[in-house]
Amino acid sequence: MAETGDPTAARAPGAEKLRRQSPHVLDGPPSAAASDGTVGPPLDGEEGDPVGTDLRDDNIELRRKYLATTRCLDAVEIHELSGSRSKDRRATARRWKRQGRILAVRRSGGDVYPAFQFEDDRPRPAIRDVLAALPDWMGCWQTAFWFASGNGWLGGETPADRLDDPEEVVRAARRAGDPAVG
Repeated sequence: MAETGDPTAARAPGAEKLRRQSPHVLDGPPSAAASDGTVGPPLDGEEGDPVGTDLRDDNIELRRKYLATTRCLDAVEIHELSGSRSKDRRATARRWKRQGRILAVRRSGGDVYPAFQFEDDRPRPAIRDVLAALPDWMGCWQTAFWFASGNGWLGGETPADRLDDPEEVVRAARRAGDPAVG
């Protein structure tokens, strides 16, 4: 795994080829036809491409584990917690996502929002700064994995656990795009 804490192994041999051919495998929307109803990109590994198939399978498994171990809210829950009076019960989550105030990850059925981003029923102010500091090439799932992975710039703690020290987490986010050296 790269120093960035990106468990999708986006720099593994063959990953760039897979990203060019089917970028949704490493970060795009999961298929609505996933066998267990949670995650699964719509690409079947190309015949004779074991790296692509392995990356796809590993990525699906990581997404399943993430959703099983990370409390997430849906848009309706965010609407209720926020006290919004909007008739569109998804509007608050969509607006906060569009403004870069929160991270959403896709699963079949729509977006969900990791709960660590919220404090007192509002987005933590640090989330916007951290999301802005992360490299542009990181998509929603890579970003979610980054928040959940131990980070060397944070003494091995996860960025999600260190949000009370936003300046350090922003510094770590800026380093997420640095090449791994070793």
